[in-house]
Amino acid sequence: MIALAVLVGSRLTQLLKRVRSKVFGSRLTIRMVLMFSLVAVLPGALVYTLSVQFLNRSIETWFDVRVDNALDRGLNLGHNAIDYQLNDLHRKASVIAWDIHDNSLSALLERLSKLRDQTGVQEITLFDNNGQVHAHIGNEYASLVPSLPDRKIITEAERGSYKAIESDPVNGLMMRVIVQLPGSEFSNRVKLLQLLQPVPKQLAQDAELVEQVRSEYKQLSQSREGLKLIFSLTLTMALTMALLGALALAIYLSDKLAAPLSVLAAGTRAVAQGDFTQQHPVISRDELGILTHSFNRMTRQLSDARDTLEHNQAEQAEAKAYVEAILASLSAGVLSLDEDWHLQSANHSALRILGLDPSRIGDLPLSKWNQAYPNLTAFFAHTIHGFFI
Repeated sequence: MIALAVLVGSRLTQLLKRVRSKVFGSRLTIRMVLMFSLVAVLPGALVYTLSVQFLNRSIETWFDVRVDNALDRGLNLGHNAIDYQLNDLHRKASVIAWDIHDNSLSALLERLSKLRDQTGVQEITLFDNNGQVHAHIGNEYASLVPSLPDRKIITEAERGSYKAIESDPVNGLMMRVIVQLPGSEFSNRVKLLQLLQPVPKQLAQDAELVEQVRSEYKQLSQSREGLKLIFSLTLTMALTMALLGALALAIYLSDKLAAPLSVLAAGTRAVAQGDFTQQHPVISRDELGILTHSFNRMTRQLSDARDTLEHNQAEQAEAKAYVEAILASLSAGVLSLDEDWHLQSANHSALRILGLDPSRIGDLPLSKWNQAYPNLTAFFAHTIHGFFI
């Protein structure tokens, strides 16, 4: 676009210089450039305005308040479903803790196994606050080694209970619930019961998808002003390039149309100065081509007419010189008069015999020559009378 702008700017600068220098055809060229530019600018500006308004309104429709509320409620629904699963697991942990708090160690594993089967929990672990495991029961998806929490979680569980959703790279989202066994808080070692249960896969995927879509929607909503600006700048650049291209094309076409006129003007000036050799090539079959062809034919005809005139003048000059040579060689006087009796020519013998001075006669007819030469009155009267007889 920068290169196109530089090209258009340089061509316009050259055109303005030609106008200031009063180069023939430059005013016509700049007038045609303005006309072509208006033809391109008006529709382009209309399309640009409508496109910007359409884009702005379209972008605003992307961010409907109802869609935002629906995404928030969908996310809350997923969180509520997971919280319900977590609370249900916490309730099961409390029931199991009351059930096994007075069982002996020998009967503990059997009782935990039955409770796990009844509740459908994936993994049950009994351990104390020092991290020593007393019992561990799990299904086929449970790990052989119990997954114990860190010290911070154990400390929190000692003050009451602990429940949370944790992300596991292998099993995905896992629910962890830790409760105290009743009565263990009065002993040296606090016994803790831990239940691990994966969040249902479909529920986790749905919640994750809603969270992802909601996050993307929020980011998109925050950047809508930027989107408007980007689209507006894109349309502006497209319009600018289109206008620059139209202007460059207008300059090119105007030069093409005005160039034959400039050539014809130069040829006309040459013809006015007597140069009939101007012949211009006919490069088109339109009206400009016909005009150029007519100009070439006119110059050829003028050249032929001038050649004919010069040839006739040369022949007349030769004939006149020949007659003058013959008259000069005669001893008799010879006068040449026109139809109005004005002197056209006279040989030296006639001037010497009659004693005439052509400058004194001037434009006088023969009947008035006696005014300049009274002594020749009888000769002139006799001559005129003789001609009429």
